Amino acid sequence: MIAKDLRINPLRTSLTALSMFIGIIALITGVLVGTLGRDYLEAVNARLGGKSPTYSAIVDVPSSVNIQVVTALQERLAHFRPGIASAQYHLNDLAIWASSGDGNTEIRRVTIIITDAERTRIMPAPIIEGTWLTGADEPATLETAVNESARQYVHDGTVALARTGNPQQVPARVNGVIADGTDTPTIYVNATTLQRYWPQA
Repeated sequence: MIAKDLRINPLRTSLTALSMFIGIIALITGVLVGTLGRDYLEAVNARLGGKSPTYSAIVDVPSSVNIQVVTALQERLAHFRPGIASAQYHLNDLAIWASSGDGNTEIRRVTIIITDAERTRIMPAPIIEGTWLTGADEPATLETAVNESARQYVHDGTVALARTGNPQQVPARVNGVIADGTDTPTIYVNATTLQRYWPQA
């Protein structure tokens, strides 16, 4: 009976088969697009915001950190494999100055993060221009990197570092610009090279 009914109206049979075929293709396409879209959004989110560290610890100490304490921390971090651990800290009495036409002016609305070269392996951020910070085992001068929002403060490829209240300023090279996913102007300072300069400041 079914075969006879299919032969009676071949046009209706063809259209029904075509609609079923289109429905199956649409279902497969929808699932595929959804899966690829999810993977794409996860990848974009990882590039913009970085992935969260598995473990994190906050150590609260005075801003005038003892140089032996910083050295001990860096030596301890050196025991980890590359891309496993990274440190960052803030110095409340560190000021950053930008070059301008009428001399250097202090940058006040900026976040200063002192960190190491391993940070971008822990929290990925694409390099827009230039390079990231130099590794601790490589020779380097006082250097920084900035995000897109802080790019406006870099006019000649350098910024100046100084201790708050100290007129002595030391130029620091800006290695590059990164997309860290934040709208807040942020300047990343190489902890290893800053360690050499800070006792003199």
